[in-house]
Amino acid sequence: MLSPKLKSKCQRFISKAVIYILLSCLGFVIIYPLFGRVMLSIMDEYDLYDDTVRFFTRRLNFGNYSLAIHYMNYWDSLFKTVIYVLTAGICQLFSSVVIGYGMARFKFFGNRLLFMFLLLSLIVPPHLISLPLYLRFQQLKLLDNIFSIAILCLTGVGLKSGLLIFIMQQYFRGFPKELEESAMIDGAGPIRTFFSIALPSAVPMIATVFLFSVVWNWTDNFYTSTFLPGNTFLPRMLLGIKGVLQFDQQTRYGVFNLVISSLAENAGVLLLIIPLIIIFIVAQRYFVESIENTGIVG
Repeated sequence: MLSPKLKSKCQRFISKAVIYILLSCLGFVIIYPLFGRVMLSIMDEYDLYDDTVRFFTRRLNFGNYSLAIHYMNYWDSLFKTVIYVLTAGICQLFSSVVIGYGMARFKFFGNRLLFMFLLLSLIVPPHLISLPLYLRFQQLKLLDNIFSIAILCLTGVGLKSGLLIFIMQQYFRGFPKELEESAMIDGAGPIRTFFSIALPSAVPMIATVFLFSVVWNWTDNFYTSTFLPGNTFLPRMLLGIKGVLQFDQQTRYGVFNLVISSLAENAGVLLLIIPLIIIFIVAQRYFVESIENTGIVG
């Protein structure tokens, strides 16, 4: 018979082992596709025909990245994508903070109805409202103009804006009212209370909302293709790399090598997500703090 103390240790060991195994399996499921992309991006053409090559290439071929950079017009597209993402992110951050704070702190007629519409925006796909928005921007001659995206983000109907507003609203609903009330007793008005009390405390959450906005807009191709049809942002250039490479090869050599285009496409995927990985590494501290400081408040 095991002693109660030893039995308790065995139970803790087994529970920890099960948790670690489950987390390892989950990590493998998440990392495996990225690992496969990395290996294919540095793989030589002949390795794909070699049955003995599974994961690790025998010949490192960084020429795939050169092809991807060339046919994606990478540096110019990267600059334009950064400008677009920063514009959308700043506008979405402004609208999310202001609307979220207003819905959380001020009681007005239609507040609950507005909250229901906010939840509804999380369910309704953006494709349903894209046509009337497209026609309106066409009348205003704002298509292919970054101001169209800025207007959408500032008015709370940008990409995932409903979710970002909901996150900020839940944070401010959980923020202690006593801190704001003490500031009002000292003579501070609503605006000063917002900028002096609520906003500084919400820095981790603000950083998280901005991070979400940047990531979602960075990889988005629906909004940019709809309202900026002539854009040359990275997601669109990645989608067109195979066609551009095919046209160039057929023009030059009269044939098209599907293998080379596939390897270059994998390199392009890595070039697209590398900036996001860097952003996550830099901003992970704020992301963790925001998870600790907020929750879903009823």
